[in-house]
This record gives sequence, structure tokens and C-alpha cells, in this order.
Amino acid sequence: MFCSKCGTQNDEASTFCSKCGNSLQKEGAASVVQTQPPAIGMTKKKSKKIPIILAVVAVIVVIIIASGSSSDDRYVKMVKEGRMDNYPQKTVGRAFGDFMGNAKWESGRSEEGQRFVNVRGRIMYADKEVEALVQFFVDHDKGRFEYHACEFNGIPQNNAIFWALLEKVYE
Repeated sequence: MFCSKCGTQNDEASTFCSKCGNSLQKEGAASVVQTQPPAIGMTKKKSKKIPIILAVVAVIVVIIIASGSSSDDRYVKMVKEGRMDNYPQKTVGRAFGDFMGNAKWESGRSEEGQRFVNVRGRIMYADKEVEALVQFFVDHDKGRFEYHACEFNGIPQNNAIFWALLEKVYE
């Protein structure tokens, strides 16, 4: 039963409203049963959950776009789609992607302002799994890139190690 004063739903056996204390019985009647709440003062509460959910979804979309942009940026794309002069049979992206476990690509700018592209991934070196990083310097205006550095587990490697790695990558 609904209270005729405040609209609160009460048990059918109640004689007084549990919220406002109003009598739930009309004069001269044993009990009054209302099947609908009174129309006065009854409005739907607006849910605050929808704007919060929309805000969370918007943040997630921005994060996905921002994190995905590094793999699609023009510098990464140029290196991945490019070919090494000595190994024209495969693109750099395919060769390193096939060789490295979970290859990750990123681009950036050095402190000196030089554009670079890094590829990181797991490889086997001296019978141990290591995290390898290979860095290329990029000259986008000239449409060229060149090898710059190689590291295994954060330790810089010399050119001989890199060229041996490159032989394995393109086998």
C-alpha cells in the first residue's frame, strides 16, 4: 500500500506510513489499499551512473587510441615497411616480427633531436632468452633509415653482434 501523503510503499497490514507516520486508513474504512502511488511529488530519479559510465568509456577509448598510435605512426610504418639493402627479400617489420617473440615497435626523438624507431622483443642469445632492442635512426624527408644501436637486456652490443643478429633474423 502506498502512503497518500509521501508516496512511500508500505506493507499491506500497516496502519501508519513507515516514513512520514501518516495514517494509511481513511475515516470510516477498515483499510485502504492503493495500487498506484500518488501522482503528486513522484518523479523518477535521474541515474548518475550513465554519465560516469560514458566518461569511463571515453577515457578508455582515448587510451586505446594513444597506445595504438605508436605502432601506426609514420616513422614506425616507414621502418616496418622498409627493406635492408643487404636483405631485400623481407620487410624489416616482417623479419623482426617473425624472429622476435612479441615484437613491440615505438618511435621517438633523441635528446639531440634525431628521430628513431626501436623494436623490442624476446630472442635467444648464447642459449639464454634475452630482451633485445634494435634502434634505427630515421630521416623521413629522405625516406631512409639506418641501424644505430643494439642492446640485450639493456647492455649495448657492438656492431659485430648486431650483424650476426641480422643474419639470424633474415635466415
